Amino acid sequence: MEADSNLATFPSVSCSSTAGSNGSILLDFPVISGALGSTDIARINWEDVAAGAAISGILVVIGENVCGMDPQAEFKNGS
Repeated sequence: MEADSNLATFPSVSCSSTAGSNGSILLDFPVISGALGSTDIARINWEDVAAGAAISGILVVIGENVCGMDPQAEFKNGS
């Protein structure tokens, strides 16, 4: 972007980035949520947080036991 305040406006700038070992995860905005841990807050809200993150193009970090907090979680093919 040219160093010109008339050109360098928010809609003209890309904040996209990639993540992952091979850069295959495209982020529209390079933000990662805080980890959701082994709490009722995580158990109750993790699906909504994940959906919001997906819509926003950011990553959500899930703590190691959040799935254990959701008795209705389903795991297939190792995930």
